[in-house]
Amino acid sequence: MSRYAACSVDGCERRAYKRGFCNMHYLRVRKNGHPGGVEPLTDRRPSPCSVDGCDGVVERKGLCVLHDARVRRGRPVGMAEATVAAPVRDAEDFYSRVEQGDGCWDWVEGGSGASGYGRACGDHAHRVSWRFAYGPIPEGLWVLHTCDNRKCVRPDHLFLGTNLTNIADMVAKGRHCRGEVNGMSKLTDASVREIRSSGLSAESLAAMYDVTKAAIRLVLRRETWRHVV
Repeated sequence: MSRYAACSVDGCERRAYKRGFCNMHYLRVRKNGHPGGVEPLTDRRPSPCSVDGCDGVVERKGLCVLHDARVRRGRPVGMAEATVAAPVRDAEDFYSRVEQGDGCWDWVEGGSGASGYGRACGDHAHRVSWRFAYGPIPEGLWVLHTCDNRKCVRPDHLFLGTNLTNIADMVAKGRHCRGEVNGMSKLTDASVREIRSSGLSAESLAAMYDVTKAAIRLVLRRETWRHVV
């Protein structure tokens, strides 16, 4: 004998949920005013994802979990973009999936993250390449690119460094947003030249250009905007 009361609908063996009905029949009573009979207890076969070639089970709006997430993020759902790469077995298998040329070796399988870096083995592909080529990555160090190509996994295009090394490399290569290129800047190259040649006080210049007096003093001392001559 079951320790739980069964649904009061004749033939239904589901556990009673409320007012003597199982969850399904209770919802039918609320919606239609009557339970509407008994559904077979066997589960229906899950519907496949509507994306061609995908064997996933429908989770929402005809799509599996993966493709539904892609739609909600505004990303394409075609299998070319959505296919998840097979697990990498070893270094030979990893580099067989790389588009090798005279220059960079681009990781082309498994897609890339929002940052533009290739993805493999649950990590950035260039970090995986470093491990296969040189061994573990020391704690606190980053794997950086000499080529500035985020998808490149060519071992001799990679080097180790800290976050400060990465920033210094970015500055040296002119990849940082400085001066008027920086969208947060209130000044321009032209206004900096005017400030330095004006002869006005920092207080007056700060009011004219809607910046702080400290910012004006840094410009005048050439501690900032040093690239402007």
